[in-house]
Amino acid sequence: MTVFVSDALGGERLPFRAAPPSPLPGRAGWAALSACYRDGLAALGLAVSRVQRPEIYGAEVARAVRGVRAGDWHLAVTPLAHLRPFHGLPDVFAVDWPYAEPPGPVGLPPFPDVLRLLRGAAAVACPTAAAARGLRAAGLARVVHLPPYVPGGGVGAPSTRAGTDGVRFLAVLPEGPGPRDLDPLVEGFAMARARCGDLRLAVALPGHGPPPGPLTAGVDVVRAADLPGLLDGADFLLSTAAPGASSLPRIGAMLAGVPLVAPVAGAGDHPGPGEAVPLAVHPAEVRAEEEPLARRLALTLPRPAAAAVRDAVLAAASLDPAGRARIAGAARRAAGEAHGLPAFEAGLREIEAHVREWAP
Repeated sequence: MTVFVSDALGGERLPFRAAPPSPLPGRAGWAALSACYRDGLAALGLAVSRVQRPEIYGAEVARAVRGVRAGDWHLAVTPLAHLRPFHGLPDVFAVDWPYAEPPGPVGLPPFPDVLRLLRGAAAVACPTAAAARGLRAAGLARVVHLPPYVPGGGVGAPSTRAGTDGVRFLAVLPEGPGPRDLDPLVEGFAMARARCGDLRLAVALPGHGPPPGPLTAGVDVVRAADLPGLLDGADFLLSTAAPGASSLPRIGAMLAGVPLVAPVAGAGDHPGPGEAVPLAVHPAEVRAEEEPLARRLALTLPRPAAAAVRDAVLAAASLDPAGRARIAGAARRAAGEAHGLPAFEAGLREIEAHVREWAP
């Protein structure tokens, strides 16, 4: 059995371009999720073949040239606007839906009805339980929680940095952070530092090249290419990702034993109560540049205000080593269970059952 995985976005689907395309916003996150899924498939002994343009194999002879055989299926790991079916194969679409509102029957080019596209798939794979609940609320039936496989959990004890240069926080922001992402984080941290000057924050941005200078006193900008190295120098990961949203940096910190300052997630997702210093969030409007469906749907995403960042940072800084170790240990155990191979295999077996029932 071969799983054909498509994860190319935009200009990446045109391999004969003279110049490489500029990365789209969110590209690194989707690429990392695809890598986790491919690693999980390979760890379970499935052959994986990457395909750039699954929609071009409409003819049987084309599928034969590509090496498609009975029992194969297609996994697409892209944003909704970039999903393309593999004609003649069961499609499994990975959908990360962190919004409180379910998707409605609205369209994105070239599909006039996104829900109709998803209903035509053999299954929809969601990296979080919250995303799965949201899609089921929209009326989709074949929805499976498929957590990303992230090895490394459950070994050893939580680490504690023995630094003498104050309490160091690390925040990893997605591609293209706008003022609404960065400003409350920096403002809230500055408010916390005004009360407790022994604090430092490193804001990790994606991309390459030299980072810009410090944003304000105690707040530096670094590049996120070496996340394990950045975590080694951090006392806390300050995560503003929405509760229930897929966040591989957050999972990496949990597995590394770095305590979190983060929104607490709901049932089935992490970090849960006792697995992080809680960061309060409130619903905020989602803009079209973040999610194209927001042009036609009113969507909200929980985000923290500056005062919430201040309060959570001060609460974390006040913890003693035993308190840090306690929440880090709980988070590490939870992440090891939620993102180990058994959890991934359980979701995959459910998907394979839907694939076997699929009929063109």
